[in-house]
Amino acid sequence: IVLTYALTIFGTFLTRSGVVQSVHAFAETDIGEVFLQYLAFILLAACALTWIRRKELKSERQIKSFFSREAAFLLNNLVLLSICFATLWGVLFPIISEAVTGAKQTVGIPFFNKVNTPLFIALLFLMGAGPMVAWRKATLSSFYKSFLFPALASIAVTAALIASGITSPYPLFSYAMCVFVAATVGVEWKRGLRTVPEKNILSRSAKLFTRHRVRYAGYLVHIGVAIAAIGITASMSHKVEKDISLKPEGSASIGRFNLKLGKANFYSNSNFEAVSIKTDIYSKHSGKFLGTLYPEKRFYIRNKESTTEVALRTSLLEDLYIALAGFDSETNTAFLKVFVNPLQIWLWIGVFIMVVGTVLALLPAKTPRRSNG
Repeated sequence: IVLTYALTIFGTFLTRSGVVQSVHAFAETDIGEVFLQYLAFILLAACALTWIRRKELKSERQIKSFFSREAAFLLNNLVLLSICFATLWGVLFPIISEAVTGAKQTVGIPFFNKVNTPLFIALLFLMGAGPMVAWRKATLSSFYKSFLFPALASIAVTAALIASGITSPYPLFSYAMCVFVAATVGVEWKRGLRTVPEKNILSRSAKLFTRHRVRYAGYLVHIGVAIAAIGITASMSHKVEKDISLKPEGSASIGRFNLKLGKANFYSNSNFEAVSIKTDIYSKHSGKFLGTLYPEKRFYIRNKESTTEVALRTSLLEDLYIALAGFDSETNTAFLKVFVNPLQIWLWIGVFIMVVGTVLALLPAKTPRRSNG
């Protein structure tokens, strides 16, 4: 908890001090030094208190077997710390390289993807495996019973994805682990329903959730993480990007969409001058009209800066982004950057489910009333 808070302060220091060059950074100010001093105080105080109370903080139990739920939780935390360290190292590497060699070397998106992607897949596996493993020590027979269905479900989904043309290893592993997490939650839910003597499955599920609210709220968080991971994987691995230049009444296709350009609309106010392009969206396969988007380019008179107002069409299947990169008034040509990000909305749905599960888990438990008799 202290480390999380300290890293939040450190992130504020980075953006406010101007140490790291980023689109999110502010101009260099004196306030960065104040944040750094406060961060040093927090870390020193936390380390001192931890050392003073090290006996009270020591765990009462020891891990007796590597194949136990305790070990799975420990590995889960180590993977989370590894992701944290890899991200922190990538952010600080330009500063460290400049201090050591005198030349600043930047770290781009490929570094974070290569390092964090396998760690996140491992995290998904541990998220699904942890609740299925017994406390203290698990046996081979319990392993077989617990993991048979989730493993078969993951293998079946992987085979179906390969048959559909998806062959990249990381997306396949990610989808397989997401199915694995969902299947383990389903197995645990089915196992819990056997302890509730009700005929109606909805009432049985409600009673089960009420009896073990914290546990099943945690499973709900797991489902949310799996759904969010599917959205992230699909939007990163299967996105389509295309640069298009069109004149009015011209058309182009991307993904399952056909775009037809309309006339350019110029307007202005006291703050900015703008041009927007009417863009009609059609289904490539059926020709059905899906809607109209208006990507826009603005030029702010006072600051002499241009901004792009992205037009967005969101659905459960994919998000369509259209950005107006520029407009040549002499040739009457619009230059568009178009993106199709599959399953993007499911990232936010997964996050919403995670928040709901967290809130349900944190609700205070009802305490039984004591009788005065």
